[in-house]
Amino acid sequence: MLLNYLRKLDRISEKGYKRVKTIVLATGMITLAVGLIINRFTGDNGILAFFSGFLIGLSIVANIAGIILHRPLCKN
Repeated sequence: MLLNYLRKLDRISEKGYKRVKTIVLATGMITLAVGLIINRFTGDNGILAFFSGFLIGLSIVANIAGIILHRPLCKN
């Protein structure tokens, strides 16, 4: 991923890398919660179903990216 590449080249600080990791995971959790709340408490409206699906899809991508960012780097 781009962040791991920048981290290996020392183009991003360790503090900035940790901040991005935290923001990505928080974004994934918040979008999942909002998407599920919209899906649960609103009727079958087309535009709200679109936003609910969009937010849930965005949360899947953000959570997978967060898992990838939290894996340890190989120091070979």
